[in-house]
Amino acid sequence: MAKIAMIGAGGVIFAQNFIKDILLDGLLRQSEVTLMDIDRERLENPEKWRKLCLHSSAWRSNRN
Repeated sequence: MAKIAMIGAGGVIFAQNFIKDILLDGLLRQSEVTLMDIDRERLENPEKWRKLCLHSSAWRSNRN
């Protein structure tokens, strides 16, 4: 399993696109992803978006 680290993940748009690209790739989807930013509160946005994607029926149907 690959490990992916994103430094500066508090930037909303870039982090969303980064997470989306990982979730859409069959191999990368199994990776361990670590999001890092100097502002801990800013990391809440990409985390909320990640959870939304994982619970969306569209993402679940493409997971395999």
